Amino acid sequence: MEITSFSMPEYNSLNAVNEYNKFLKGHAMFDVQNPEDFDNTLLFEEKKLSKTEPEKPFIELMGNAFADGLNSVDKTRKASERAEEIFAAGGDISVHEVMIAAEKASLSTQMAIQIRNRILNTYTELNQMQL
Repeated sequence: MEITSFSMPEYNSLNAVNEYNKFLKGHAMFDVQNPEDFDNTLLFEEKKLSKTEPEKPFIELMGNAFADGLNSVDKTRKASERAEEIFAAGGDISVHEVMIAAEKASLSTQMAIQIRNRILNTYTELNQMQL
């Protein structure tokens, strides 16, 4: 049995690098003529990343989330009331849409009550803990 050899194209290691450089040439981060420009670009990117806002305290984040939730519950309740008023005035709204809006308002109110109850339970448990 004779083993036939096959010819593989010879790759120059610099050829792949040159091809990749050609690919990157049009990109702003890599189209740099001298090393100082590249360093300045890196420093500029670091400054952009370091200008993030300081982290807010946990209590503030929870307060904002709870306030947003209550605002959402209020919006669904008001939408339900508007749908009922439009239906009562003989407007262009079906009974199904009115019932769906009312059920959404009811469910969001029930969920808000359950969240409030859990927060209160957690608060009382934390107060009863001995450190």
